[in-house]
Amino acid sequence: MHLSTNTKMYENTFPNKRFKKTLEFLENAVPAPAKVLDLGVENPFSAIMKSHNYEVTNTSGEDLDLHPLVIRIIYMM
Repeated sequence: MHLSTNTKMYENTFPNKRFKKTLEFLENAVPAPAKVLDLGVENPFSAIMKSHNYEVTNTSGEDLDLHPLVIRIIYMM
């Protein structure tokens, strides 16, 4: 499986193997459709999860050690 997306984060080194293994783990542990809280800003793997029927919510890059209530706020929406 070749996974790709347009992003400068991985200009020359897109981690296809790592993303494939992570997606396989996710599909075995939590089959889609399922809600996923992806800690950090939206990234290429967020898009991959969405394309595999996961409902993905990202945080905004806050330091969750300093602002743990962000998680509660996200799930109250």
